[in-house]
Amino acid sequence: MTYSIADYIFETIGLQDGIDFAGNLSGMSKFEFSGKTQGYIVFTEKIDIPSNSSPVMYIEDTSSLKSNTATTLYSFPQGCFIKVKREEITADLIYYYGSNRVIVSSCNCSAVMRFILWVAYALLACREGILAIHSSAIVYKGEAILFLGESGTGKSTQSKLWCKNIDECKLLNDDGPIVRICDDQIFVYGSPWSGKTPRYIPRRFPIKAFVRIQRAEKYNVEKLNPIAAFSSLYPSMPTFMASDNVLREYIIASVSQIVQFSDIYLLSAIKNAECANFLKYYLYEAGQGNH
Repeated sequence: MTYSIADYIFETIGLQDGIDFAGNLSGMSKFEFSGKTQGYIVFTEKIDIPSNSSPVMYIEDTSSLKSNTATTLYSFPQGCFIKVKREEITADLIYYYGSNRVIVSSCNCSAVMRFILWVAYALLACREGILAIHSSAIVYKGEAILFLGESGTGKSTQSKLWCKNIDECKLLNDDGPIVRICDDQIFVYGSPWSGKTPRYIPRRFPIKAFVRIQRAEKYNVEKLNPIAAFSSLYPSMPTFMASDNVLREYIIASVSQIVQFSDIYLLSAIKNAECANFLKYYLYEAGQGNH
């Protein structure tokens, strides 16, 4: 099956264990596509860890899966190996730097497969200036606003406040929108990875602003300078990529471009409609939201 996500076209080959992405992984069918393939995700029954690899990252309770899940990244000179384990279920992935294919060991747990597919896609697309960013994205008047922040800081809450209280505002994606650099313009795309909110929209929009959220007792917003903007955006990149020396360079280059061509803000946020309307006024009416 062939898919297009953020205008990056990839094909899945050799699905095992009866897993049908279009049927079993919500949202994938909306991204089916017929066109020239740029990358491949190849499924097999088993992948062995390269003998010359060493673990460089270990994360428990991966945010995309929750409940007893761990992700381990192994690095070796030619690439990386990633193991995802949820209780007794595991799926592995191996990627060789510069390749247009990722090899994945499939399993019959749709939650694990959804996550491993996201990892595989991120590896294939990163060289094209395409980034999977942990954020909640809304669309207002044809432009997107991406709320950034650590889990639990209120990204989804701010999106809900906008959608509930501001006319013409719609949710694009609530957890894993895809950002793509196109020359000197930055676009955000819907994706099949939207967290707990099933919002799978195969469309793209120019980005009005990135807004990093911090909890506060009183709302306020400030536009960040380039150094602060980079530091604010970088933590929302895929952790496993930032932990690999080669992949990290792709992340740094892309984030630097985003900072150059985008407006990035810090919002001291509270959970009410007044805060949402204050940010809307700041971005669209007070003359602050112009790069």
